[in-house]
Amino acid sequence: MADVAAKDGSQETLVNLIGLVVGTIITPLIGDNQMVIWTLFLIFTCCHLIANYKAVSVVRMDRLNHARFHIAAQDFLQCGSIPGIPTTNGREPLLMLLLPGGMHVQMGCQFGSVITSSADLHLFNFDADERYLMRLHLTSASASRPTGVISVALHPDISADDFIRLALHAEIVKLCLSVKKLDIASPCQKEMTAVIDFIQTYDGGFGDRMLTKADCQQIVNMSYRCSQRLFPEFLSGLQAKGWLTDAVQFNVDEWRAVWDKQGVDADPTKRR
Repeated sequence: MADVAAKDGSQETLVNLIGLVVGTIITPLIGDNQMVIWTLFLIFTCCHLIANYKAVSVVRMDRLNHARFHIAAQDFLQCGSIPGIPTTNGREPLLMLLLPGGMHVQMGCQFGSVITSSADLHLFNFDADERYLMRLHLTSASASRPTGVISVALHPDISADDFIRLALHAEIVKLCLSVKKLDIASPCQKEMTAVIDFIQTYDGGFGDRMLTKADCQQIVNMSYRCSQRLFPEFLSGLQAKGWLTDAVQFNVDEWRAVWDKQGVDADPTKRR
């Protein structure tokens, strides 16, 4: 990124110099002709935007953000392979409006978004030393395009590997909610098929009866075991393709909490 920023600064200086020279030459020629002024303004503005778009589109980032991770994880889950850095960057949407909608993952949310009482902790079939807790909140249970929020509470000691694992867990949940069957054989096909079949019991998708709070958590728990099995293969696949996994560039809120099986010890203040 530092190299890209340095080159961008040098190119910007050159462009400004060229613009100054061209502007000095054409200003006396066009005079007060408003039509010519606005025509040139629109042409140069369009050229500037197109050039910036082309420049950004050729940047190849080797760390995972939400969009790049979504592409890599969905290819892995549905095709059994992880795309390389150039392929993933080429498929990454540059405009936020083009990002996939549906289920939104909120990492680092307030603890109350996941746990409302100490009794809720018994709904989670996670490992005792797990550094995150996940809760599924469905706002629309359309069988073709479910919408909602996957809230994730984070432990202060969460690592980069934990972030990748919880993001894979969230992608499995989103995939199971959006498909009716898997078209490929994978090491975790049996577990993922079980989650999909559990969802499909609701009248071919979600049907008339909405998924309850316990049902949603059951989906999270079933997909958790699947993510545990797939994570080593997924992580090694990322590293084999050249992705840097020592840090991630996810959009994470700053709330952190500490919990255990006997109760909850959550810091009500924000921690960085």
